[in-house]
Amino acid sequence: MHPEQKKILIVEDDPTSSKILMDYLTFKGFTTVNAKDGVEGLKRFLMEAPHLILLDVLLPKLDGFEVLRRIRETPQGRAVPILMMSAVYKAPGVQLQAQKMWGADGYIIKPFELSELEGKITALLKEGRAALAADIRTGESGTEVQPVSVGFPRTASLVIGFTGHLKDVSIPQILAVLWEFKETGALTLEWGKQRKEIFFVEGLPVGAESTLPSDGLDVFLIKLEKVPASTMKECMRFAAESGKPLQNILLSLNILSQEELEFCRTYNLKETILSCFTWPEGTYRFRHDDAVKSTLHKGLLRTINIILEGIRRYYSREKLEALFYALKDKTLSLGEEFYTSVAELDLDPSERKLLSLVNGERSVEDIMYMSGIDVTRAFSVLYTLLLLKIIRPLPYTD
Repeated sequence: MHPEQKKILIVEDDPTSSKILMDYLTFKGFTTVNAKDGVEGLKRFLMEAPHLILLDVLLPKLDGFEVLRRIRETPQGRAVPILMMSAVYKAPGVQLQAQKMWGADGYIIKPFELSELEGKITALLKEGRAALAADIRTGESGTEVQPVSVGFPRTASLVIGFTGHLKDVSIPQILAVLWEFKETGALTLEWGKQRKEIFFVEGLPVGAESTLPSDGLDVFLIKLEKVPASTMKECMRFAAESGKPLQNILLSLNILSQEELEFCRTYNLKETILSCFTWPEGTYRFRHDDAVKSTLHKGLLRTINIILEGIRRYYSREKLEALFYALKDKTLSLGEEFYTSVAELDLDPSERKLLSLVNGERSVEDIMYMSGIDVTRAFSVLYTLLLLKIIRPLPYTD
């Protein structure tokens, strides 16, 4: 089959990149169609029946891994070769996970030579979906590449697919990635019959929905003794009869001031998230959704402080020591965003003194010994900072 008979779908949100790809591949004799976001990419796939798909990872509306997953679930999508592109997720293990978890046939790092891209496309179209498996399984040296661990201390790889099991990836790790990449959307956490959906705007939590009655604002206000149970019962009745939100009823009846309500809502949201730190297992799933930006919550919480508080509350000394075992002899250094990020952390003077010992020359053991503070507390702070990449073990690579 001649190149002009082959149709390539390009799913790329950057207009300049999309045009360059379309112009080049058209010049090479291919037919091209394009889509500017994940949702449009799925529609184009179903309408155009392309012979191959070039799929960017970071896309509006639906990320590339979610698009890939949905395409592979369709009968016609099981055979079409899909070549993924990214300028962000460059680690060889990420490429391997894309292939093993979601069925990508190739992965090319931006910026790339157009001739390199053409070579991969030609190979896939000629030999089918197995053609580029070796490119993903091996690195430049030709030796097999192991997947990037989603465990401590690297977190960037867990954004693959935005879904997984809490036995493999912890709540602090998930929150750290959403904060690092300033994600906007909804994080769904499920364990048994419990289900929570936490909404984020640019990496900060702004709201939550939960199937647990104890997470409800009504129960929370009674627990805090802000509203008597009998009064809350009447307010809930008024809310049901009028169709108005409970918070509006509380304000209109002068039961709570606006400031009190905002404090309680923020506190409620924090506790709803923190309670998930105790889950022994479950699943997580994150979906991009710009509509979350319309939320009325002001985003008073800082994700990095939720991570720190959760680790302080629920991580035992034994668990923290196990996490640090492989790093006890490693030297710690300040990350690039240290001074900006650490200012947002709720640290006491002794904990900030601990950070002053991180100078690129001292090991974890040295810092722990010299700090003079409680071991569990020191581990909690250091683990949080490592997760957030505010400090890093040396040597490190991105």
